[in-house]
Amino acid sequence: MNEIFINWVNSIEYPNCLLATSIQDFYSGVVFCEIINEKILQNQRPDFLPKIRNHNPSYYDSIYNMEMALQALTSQKAVLNIPPEIEQLKSQEVVKVNLLTQILL
Repeated sequence: MNEIFINWVNSIEYPNCLLATSIQDFYSGVVFCEIINEKILQNQRPDFLPKIRNHNPSYYDSIYNMEMALQALTSQKAVLNIPPEIEQLKSQEVVKVNLLTQILL
């Protein structure tokens, strides 16, 4: 599941997307929110970026950020080619997998 997610993010034609090499790069959800804002929402929602919890985000802030990004992403599914695995992805799954990865490394 994580590899599908990373490959999809890397396919977005935006330089910062290429920096993502593991799910750890998205732990806080901040980078994902910024990518969604720039490429998917195309800076058309001025209220989106200020909602990101980016100052030393906690586990719950990470879930909040990921949920916000995933909701924005799926709201645009009619115009995007989103793999079903991504559409069904839950923010808690992304954060939980990342936490386990950090503990094991």
